[in-house]
Amino acid sequence: TQIEQFNTHLGGSNLSPAYIESLVAMTEGWMVGVKMALLAYARFGDIALQRFNGSQPEIVDYFGHVVFKRLPPQLRDFLMRSAIFERFDGELCDQVFGRSGSALLLEDLATRELFMLPVENQPGCYRYHALLHDFLAKRLVMQEPHLVPELHRRAAECFRQRGNLEAALQHAQRSEDQALFRGLLADACEQWV
Repeated sequence: TQIEQFNTHLGGSNLSPAYIESLVAMTEGWMVGVKMALLAYARFGDIALQRFNGSQPEIVDYFGHVVFKRLPPQLRDFLMRSAIFERFDGELCDQVFGRSGSALLLEDLATRELFMLPVENQPGCYRYHALLHDFLAKRLVMQEPHLVPELHRRAAECFRQRGNLEAALQHAQRSEDQALFRGLLADACEQWV
């Protein structure tokens, strides 16, 4: 009801319940994100909501200038690189990024309220707000495209060691290492059969 009222106030036409549900899911209830999506909808119609993600100019501006640029370079790099994961913990980041102390860094980032959310029933495990995740992943590809396949290769190996073959396969596919992907696929098929 509040979203529908807000949309009317911003000059948008009526939204279907399905669009409202989609909008809430996409923005995870973040009111600034809802407002940006509704403003885009008022200007461009349904197509704006269908294409709404972390690459919209308003979202890029918000995350780029309000959140991202205020952080020291070390934290910016960590945020961008950890965007290869859907969910992550300190040990995973240490192994994939070849560093130590990621668990403490994650705790620090969580206290800064940077749209990093704890994963329910998994202590020490986090995920990014969907819009921030989109923004960070696109920023990583723009700033360090050469690093992306290697990070995915390392992540695939790490998830293989953890016994999570589905996550390992996803990262292997994105690593551009066909031999790694085929080997993991063979292992996964054998296990699934």
